[in-house]
Amino acid sequence: MSDDKKRKIHIKKIWDIEKPIATIITLYPSTSDLIINDSTTTFITNNVFKCGFGGFYSVNLYSKISTEKREFGKQDTKVNDNYILKCAKISDNIIIACGSLPKTNKLVQNRLNSIIELLAKNKLRKKFSFLLIVINRITSIH
Repeated sequence: MSDDKKRKIHIKKIWDIEKPIATIITLYPSTSDLIINDSTTTFITNNVFKCGFGGFYSVNLYSKISTEKREFGKQDTKVNDNYILKCAKISDNIIIACGSLPKTNKLVQNRLNSIIELLAKNKLRKKFSFLLIVINRITSIH
């Protein structure tokens, strides 16, 4: 969390250090905190656990906390990039879970592509999975 409480950089949840750890890349921060989870964080936690991971880092394409209209083009993402890369490097898997918005929003699509390029440039492409939700079932595409 940023000092001004307006940005959330990442969440770390580890419950078994003997199992692989994932980095989950989503669009923007949830309203959860260390104690109270929102539905997105609960969904991620439950499914990461079911998939056999020992925990995860949750990072976002954008860090500004907002429950109102998202202003994707007006955010500085340099700090986010550093945390995404840091978490990805220490994780066993990188799961990109951005939903369908990158298909319909050019700014978000460009942002996601820049992160994929950053991770690929750092030789992390082999860790990638793209998450799709298919009628309440999670499907991973490598």
